[in-house]
Amino acid sequence: MGKRLIALLNDATADGQVFRVDMRLRPTAIPARW
Repeated sequence: MGKRLIALLNDATADGQVFRVDMRLRPTAIPARW
């Protein structure tokens, strides 16, 4: 569901792009450790 929402927001329409969404962004400045 999340990926579908991101795809809809990133979609380009005749008027331009709705929103640019970057899924790589993290809510904090601390990088994730795997």
